[in-house]
Amino acid sequence: MLRHHKHGTEVRVASDSELTVKLYLAGPAAGARTVNSDMWAEFWQLHCNFLLVDITWCKGHAGESELRTGRISLHHLVGNSCADSLAGRAMQLAMVGPND
Repeated sequence: MLRHHKHGTEVRVASDSELTVKLYLAGPAAGARTVNSDMWAEFWQLHCNFLLVDITWCKGHAGESELRTGRISLHHLVGNSCADSLAGRAMQLAMVGPND
């Protein structure tokens, strides 16, 4: 994700994974102890190229009812919808079933 942003810009990330947000807030050493340590290492290498990287948690698979009640923002609703769509498309391309 960070590879596609212009250096020196601000990057804002919303994740529905509380673990991802906690690992980010804990710093580089925390990610180094995970199964995905290679991805975390790449993230932290790219991280220093940006003025600000802000990461927040948002409710996954949220819909219009969460938007109406203020539990999520419109930005998060659109992002959730896009993420769900991309995940579904990736599943189709990989020919993986939803229970695999």
